[in-house]
Amino acid sequence: MIAVSVIIPVYNSEKYITDCVSSILHEDFADFEILLIDDGSTDKSPEICHELKKKDSRIKVFHKKNGGISDARNFGLAQAKGKYIAFCDHDDSVYKGFLKDNFQYAEKTNADIVKFGRDAFVVCKNGSYLDNTRRFSAKVFTKSHIQKRFLRFRINTTLNCVWDGLFKRSFLEENNIRFDTGYKTGCEDTDFCSVCFTKASIVAFSDKVYYKHIIRAGYSTSAKTDISKLTAFKMLADNLDCCVEQLGINRDKNLLYFIIVMQESIVPTFEFFAKMQFGFKETKKYINDNFSDYRRFIPNLRELLRLKNKWSIIYILFKLKMYSVIYFLFKIRSKTSRAEKL
Repeated sequence: MIAVSVIIPVYNSEKYITDCVSSILHEDFADFEILLIDDGSTDKSPEICHELKKKDSRIKVFHKKNGGISDARNFGLAQAKGKYIAFCDHDDSVYKGFLKDNFQYAEKTNADIVKFGRDAFVVCKNGSYLDNTRRFSAKVFTKSHIQKRFLRFRINTTLNCVWDGLFKRSFLEENNIRFDTGYKTGCEDTDFCSVCFTKASIVAFSDKVYYKHIIRAGYSTSAKTDISKLTAFKMLADNLDCCVEQLGINRDKNLLYFIIVMQESIVPTFEFFAKMQFGFKETKKYINDNFSDYRRFIPNLRELLRLKNKWSIIYILFKLKMYSVIYFLFKIRSKTSRAEKL
């Protein structure tokens, strides 16, 4: 059995895919395969992928109709032969030890999931700079520990990405875990990782940084203002509820749970409607239809007033059902932002 399968969805990545793949091939570790999933590219990416394949037999190239990153990753999972699965974005790169160190750590701990650190670099017209580094403490969590910390994992963005992790393939297969293709504009990683953590028996965290994530100014899938983002916000709330229920976590008056729902789903929904200049009546109807039930889980006002969170006032207004005030606050914020850009 191959030790690790690295799944890389490729879409119009002619400028970046060679550097991405090269960074993995420089590993001091031979027991892996790289699956390049061409997701209907319209540039020279398919040709470049085949040129890379000619140079190293561990590289495998697949072509499919464009279906988005979740569909491409699922396609890769169906083809993968590795004991563990790693993911990489087509315009990112990795540091030495990305596969070797984390595979050995996974074997040592018998982990279903290994999580490691990442650097985030911003690339703009004037060059690039290190924006931030996320590093974990080296710890191994069993199922009971995961249950106790799940909401904290979710709120501190531990579950936001798949490319900072290694996933045991048998674990994914046994639990039928795949990416939800309903996500069209981001958030699919949070959904996937949350389901994984809900099912996992052992999760191991490494204290080292192995992944270099590139944020390209002016180009971001998550920056799209597609109407399908609304669907993603609701799907995230549904995903959270499903995970919390499976883990037996009580939602009633649970402050962490409420903050996550607000930050991931309700606040972004208000922001979206204000930014896209929908009317208040339309906004109110959507909130009532999709999120009004969450008010019953809101902690008391005393707890909310003690919060040191930039959205605390929005939480309180939501508890008081003052949707019009929230809407107009984001409306003003949106107008100010547009004026600054002009």
